[in-house]
Amino acid sequence: MKSARLLVALLSVFVALAGSDCLAATSDEDCRNSWVCGGDGKCNEKNGKCIATSDADCRASVRCKVFGLCAANDGECIATSDSDCRKSEECPELGRCNARGGECIAASDVGCRKSEECGAVGRCTAKGGECIATSDADCRNSAWCRELGLCAANDGECIATRDDDCRKSKQCGELGLCSARKGNCKAAGDADCRASVACKVFGQCAAGHGKCIAASDTDCRKSEGCGQPEEGKREGVQVQGGQ
Repeated sequence: MKSARLLVALLSVFVALAGSDCLAATSDEDCRNSWVCGGDGKCNEKNGKCIATSDADCRASVRCKVFGLCAANDGECIATSDSDCRKSEECPELGRCNARGGECIAASDVGCRKSEECGAVGRCTAKGGECIATSDADCRNSAWCRELGLCAANDGECIATRDDDCRKSKQCGELGLCSARKGNCKAAGDADCRASVACKVFGQCAAGHGKCIAASDTDCRKSEGCGQPEEGKREGVQVQGGQ
């Protein structure tokens, strides 16, 4: 998630928690000096609330840049043109490049295939306004297949269905997650854990609850991490919990 999208999400939570009394606006100036103007394009006061009344304010807002919501309509900034959607961050990231019903959605396979979602997680087909995974071929071409062994399409997502895919993935060698279990690659045997980087570096050489864990002092003492300063122990590989 890009920083602008995260900011919008956090500020929306703030509004929900703060309550309406403290947020009551009494003038356009109050609105223009508030974050809802720059964030949501709501820069004019009406009945104690800040609302969007001009396309110019919407276009200057974060929501226009991130979500393509660049036109004022009934107090809100909405998406009214494919052009605005294509210029938004969600078009190249999520394939949401077409305006429908006031928002930007994924309406074409072309848009999905050009998106980061396609190459990263295999979601290359437009359906129901979103980009989803519909073919094993798209999943196999994705980073998730190479990194996590999620190489088969199922119910719109790429999942792990074969041990062979898990064994070929990056996390098998690094974390010992080499067996397909319930859609993810898991650690199913001590042998895979002992062959992993996690065992050599951190002493996580035994399979437990789907991941490789440190189960003996002996393994810990043999590891490269034994005796190292805390800040230097976790360089080179990211240890994850079970998916």
